[in-house]
Amino acid sequence: MERYHGPAIVIPGFLLFVTLAAGEAGNEEIAGPPWSPQAAANYLDGRAEWWLKWSGAARGQGTACASCHTSTPIALALPALGKQLGETASGVIETGLIDNFKKRVENWEKIEAGSESGKEPFRAFYSDKELESLGTESVLNALILVNHDVRRAKGVLSAVTRKALGNLWEQQQENGAWLWLDQGLNPWEKDGEYYGAALAAVAVGSAGKSYYEQAELQSKLSALKGYLKTQYVSQPLHHRVLGLWATCKLPGVLTDEDKQKLIEELLNIQEADGGWSLPALGRNRSRGSLLSMLNANKWKSHGVYPTGVVSDGYATGLVVLVLKAAGVAADNPKLQKAIRWLVANQKEGAWPANYLNKQRDPRENRGKFMRDAATAFAIMALTEP
Repeated sequence: MERYHGPAIVIPGFLLFVTLAAGEAGNEEIAGPPWSPQAAANYLDGRAEWWLKWSGAARGQGTACASCHTSTPIALALPALGKQLGETASGVIETGLIDNFKKRVENWEKIEAGSESGKEPFRAFYSDKELESLGTESVLNALILVNHDVRRAKGVLSAVTRKALGNLWEQQQENGAWLWLDQGLNPWEKDGEYYGAALAAVAVGSAGKSYYEQAELQSKLSALKGYLKTQYVSQPLHHRVLGLWATCKLPGVLTDEDKQKLIEELLNIQEADGGWSLPALGRNRSRGSLLSMLNANKWKSHGVYPTGVVSDGYATGLVVLVLKAAGVAADNPKLQKAIRWLVANQKEGAWPANYLNKQRDPRENRGKFMRDAATAFAIMALTEP
């Protein structure tokens, strides 16, 4: 089904949600209108369509690579957004995006071989980093297809999704993690092995107990959990948040003590405006005072969009999504304040972005990469039960 592309609409259920979320004491009104699922859908559909056609993303036979900033978060967010719009099936753009990943999985052996003949062979993400490309793609393909089956097929895993999970396990390394592309770019492609392993755990856990409790997977799961647990303490806050998300999907990844400490740490660094700032998620865990922790190893910002914002949609969306999944009470004042920030900060269908690696023109397609991730995670946070 193709989405309506007329004026933005507001779904009544969201008016109720916004009313319930308003005010730390329940009686304070939100500044600005409720967020528009339709405007968000229009933004993400347009970005997904552009990505699939962009020559820079092309990886052979009409396929495009999975990117941590655009195609992956959009593929995760569209099914959740579709439910809010009353869709009974995937829209045209979402179907095309998911079919892209299915085609990559169905031709995985050709991608691995790297020697397919023809005018336009299937290619790994980066020919000079083939092993890292295969490791990264195996995780992202599985994550996207499992999420789609959970959202759109009531959790019934298709044959191609099961193959994607099989590819994932074949790429697992002896240490329990996956080789991960490192382009020196925060927050996803610099020292990102832990981030990738956490996403793998989210994928496997989302597949359900009937999948991850299979006897033949237990040694692989033990290696994955062991890696995530032992390497947790040395990770930047962003990656540790992913570890918390992983343990919400796959029990046993983190200890209860680590979970509680991380929740407290996140709530302690909430910005005054109610959200979270992506540079702040670059902090490493500190054994010193709270002040030393707050000032340790922030990632550098090279600009924000819109100008003047403090918090951004990606950091706030990620943290709210994970705090909800971790069981933080719905009436927690800080969580309510963060939800209010998300509701109030949608602009042009999208959410504010923070640029960690290079100043970009936010009006150009490359400049929208961080806005894509910000928008997708804001949507996932607002639609998480």
